[in-house]
Amino acid sequence: MKRAIIIQARNGSTRFPKKMTADIDGKGTPVLAFILNRLIDSFNKQDIIIATTTNERDNVLEQITTSLGVKIFRGDEDNVLKRFINCAEKYNITEIIRLCADNPFLSIEDMKTLFMIPMNDNDYISFDINGNVSIKTHFGFWAELVSLKALKKIAELTEEKIYLEHVTNFIYSNRNIFKIELIQPIFDVCKYPMNIRLTLDTEEDFKHIKFVLKHIKDKDYSLSNIYNILQKNPFLLEKMTLEINKNTK
Repeated sequence: MKRAIIIQARNGSTRFPKKMTADIDGKGTPVLAFILNRLIDSFNKQDIIIATTTNERDNVLEQITTSLGVKIFRGDEDNVLKRFINCAEKYNITEIIRLCADNPFLSIEDMKTLFMIPMNDNDYISFDINGNVSIKTHFGFWAELVSLKALKKIAELTEEKIYLEHVTNFIYSNRNIFKIELIQPIFDVCKYPMNIRLTLDTEEDFKHIKFVLKHIKDKDYSLSNIYNILQKNPFLLEKMTLEINKNTK
């Protein structure tokens, strides 16, 4: 079994076009490069792959990725499920740590857990956030682990657009078909408010992310540190609540 990180990224967002190349730190660092550099600091480059689209507007994402020595796969823009399956097959990956490039403050420590945990006979492993699958929250801190076999099963069972676009949605929506394990994250998120939103979908999200990043010292991207920043700036949590209400998961 080969396990690797596959990151979905594209510049064609309708809510925030070209967000992957937006300057996240005021120093000219694109969002995609910021996320890749964080991963490169903790994982082998050979275990990291960007899965983007064949659309010309994503040529720049290929340039960023290859300049950092990371592998790239380009596939279907709308059928993201197919993109992941084809990417995994190309690189002989059977177990996928899936994440979205929309999450610049991803928990590296929890990702390390996903790299080490045995799959056993599970189809899907992710984090339990107050009884919810982590990807259905707005935090933007967690990845998920899924088998290629499970993704192929989705492709066999449905052609509904929502499940082709949201790769693992069909799995946790059909727990009678798939075997799922939800584990606890390293940080006890029950202590934190659920109105934290640090996933990047809109320009307003981007303003919030840049604000938090500006206040992070010594590359301390831990949830506890980020929460401390938000506690000192409660107006930001109020704005995040508005974005959560406007952008359902």
